[in-house]
Amino acid sequence: MDLPTELSEKASETDLEKSWENTVIKKILYKGKYPSSETNDNVLLEFTATVPRDESVKEKYRGKTIYSFDLKDFLKAGYTKEINLVSSSFDKKKRIIQALLFNWYRNKIALKNGLQNFKPVILFRSKLIVDSQDDFEEFKELIKNLSVKDFSFIEKYEEEKFFGKEIYEKGKSRIIDIKHFIAENKIEWSEIINYLKYTFADRNCIITNSKSGTKTIEKTSEEQEKQLNSLEHKNNKIAAIFTVQRLTEGWDVLNLFDIVRLYEGQNEGGSNTKTSEATTSEVQLIGRGVRYYPFAYENKPLLKRKFDDNLEHELRVLEEFYYHSDDENRYLSQLKNELKNKGYIDDNKKVKTFALKKEFKATDFYKTIKLWMNEQKENPNSKKLTLKEIKKDFEFSFTVPLTSVQEEGIVMDKDEDKKRYATKQEDGKTISPFLKEFAMHIIRKAINIKAKKDLSLLRFEKLKGELKIESVDEILDDKFLGDLQLNIITPKTYKDMNDVSNEIQLDILLHFFDKIENYLKEISNPFIGSEFSATKFNEIFEGAKEKMIEENDESKTLEKELVQKNWYVLDSFNGTSEERNLIYFLKDTMGNLETKYEQVFLLRNEEVYTIYDFDKGRGFQPDFLLFLKQEKKNLYYQVFIEPKGDQFKDSTRCFCRR
Repeated sequence: MDLPTELSEKASETDLEKSWENTVIKKILYKGKYPSSETNDNVLLEFTATVPRDESVKEKYRGKTIYSFDLKDFLKAGYTKEINLVSSSFDKKKRIIQALLFNWYRNKIALKNGLQNFKPVILFRSKLIVDSQDDFEEFKELIKNLSVKDFSFIEKYEEEKFFGKEIYEKGKSRIIDIKHFIAENKIEWSEIINYLKYTFADRNCIITNSKSGTKTIEKTSEEQEKQLNSLEHKNNKIAAIFTVQRLTEGWDVLNLFDIVRLYEGQNEGGSNTKTSEATTSEVQLIGRGVRYYPFAYENKPLLKRKFDDNLEHELRVLEEFYYHSDDENRYLSQLKNELKNKGYIDDNKKVKTFALKKEFKATDFYKTIKLWMNEQKENPNSKKLTLKEIKKDFEFSFTVPLTSVQEEGIVMDKDEDKKRYATKQEDGKTISPFLKEFAMHIIRKAINIKAKKDLSLLRFEKLKGELKIESVDEILDDKFLGDLQLNIITPKTYKDMNDVSNEIQLDILLHFFDKIENYLKEISNPFIGSEFSATKFNEIFEGAKEKMIEENDESKTLEKELVQKNWYVLDSFNGTSEERNLIYFLKDTMGNLETKYEQVFLLRNEEVYTIYDFDKGRGFQPDFLLFLKQEKKNLYYQVFIEPKGDQFKDSTRCFCRR
């Protein structure tokens, strides 16, 4: 029986009877007895990821919704890539080259950090099927004839033009990050071109309108369908997809990082009040790309963003999705509005300014108070790591397991068990290769395995700090670890390391890096925190601080109260639920504090004030500073407050000075 997949408002009673909702509710839930006065113990649960936003649907499910975790919540919780729009006046060719450069950079960063089998995918979208076919042919020609001069327009990106004369911060612009990366690592354009020609060769590209399709209907073959639905698989080499509308629904992919719009201008059918169907389908396509690509890093969760609080981290680029288009203002406005309506962009984020109140800056407290702080400094007792020092004290040996078989019979009433069979121990020989003689892929694998442990010094960021290297490959330089010798005891029949299997070589290197890491831990402690000293308050907290924040109604309401409170010294407030709860607690107990102390002031830090632990020199920025001045005494308390939840309720610390 054919059932209609979608019912119109004018659907007949017959169509309604055949509809899925009628079948599920009336035929199954109520067992064909609807309406009925009989008690019905059946329960119907509905799950959906795409709830329409119109009022009729909201009304229908009002009072029936058990739990709602919609796309906006999903995005906010960090389970998607961050969405970025890249618009430019570039022509089609330059937009393509820019996206290709993004692809190369992501791959380079992934390899640098030991991420195996990482393959970023680009999707190129055309307006019409005939355009898509032409675009595909033009792309193949572009890749085939790619040359250094094709990248010359990248030089027009200048830091000062975009960011003024301020010091450029990593992460502000990916294209400038790429420029810096190329310059700092002295990468030749020929290397980039070779990567692009290999990665985007004809065999690694796919178009979603096969020969069996028509001028108006896209159609893919069975083999193409398999490729499109297994893009993350290590054996799938597809790196570029050319399409029109074929993939806007029902297609899940994790490693799609760029979509390039190959046509220009506003989509047809739109207006100032209504978004065109074409723009809506583009948003659906963007929805395919925001799925998060999971990768392991330290002890952070695998399936969610890891660098929301560290946007300068180079791996952040693997958590970002980019949509490349022209700069037609009306089109971009519609696209952004539709993204916000669908929940892909959180429109609550805004730049907020935090400054000290004028009334507080007029007080004697502000003018005379000293802030106790310390600084990070080099550890005078930290040894300087050199290859000469390592060679002097470092020795390593490993015995290759010899082929052996042993059988024992367990004798319950005797100390020694009965040996039933054992092979004779073979004579051995020692092979002494240098570390640099091992295959790089085995070295990388050993480091990656060790780096997964908590606090491992073999994580690249820490290894980079210890050895002052820019890539893992540099470990094999003689001036670092490449010239270290390993003593390998093997069966006497072995000629050299070629007779040792890759599995055993990996085991050798795992033991080797264990010993190296222990050695590093013994001699390494580059920084410590200094003693605390007094600094004028107004030298640290003087100018205004701008931050990108996610504004919420509760914080805005609380801010209106706090600007009236003399004890709260900033003119703005925005905070987490834990931070708001702290404010509520202080409001309820402020009378007690003001009875005991002559002056009480609370300062929200806003990432200005940093202290460093004495042992390792690690920085810490407390969320709040509470100042308590005792009556008629030259004594005040400077209390650091970090509201994080009940699990830390026994960790209260304070710091006081006379």
